Amino acid sequence: MVSESRYDVIDRFTQARMAQPDCISFRDFRMGPRDDNTIAISTRREHKDQACVLPAAGSCDFLSGLINLPDVNWTDAEIQTVKDVRNELSCKVEPEHSE
Repeated sequence: MVSESRYDVIDRFTQARMAQPDCISFRDFRMGPRDDNTIAISTRREHKDQACVLPAAGSCDFLSGLINLPDVNWTDAEIQTVKDVRNELSCKVEPEHSE
């Protein structure tokens, strides 16, 4: 279970990323050319879902930004899970100060 304060930080980050033009709807993703190594992100607020699909580069950037969010205090296991997904996506990751 994620605390409300952690959820709020992650939710704000996710919503900001979903507002970018390269985060396309599921409908558009299904109808257009499909890129390998994509991820879907979503939020749920007051029984309303919002979701989109990120292209490969956007997926990698999202995951790197996610584990470097301030005030989330990820556990080592949580960080490793995100890093494992980045590896599966073949993300090229430059070391950051908190990794």
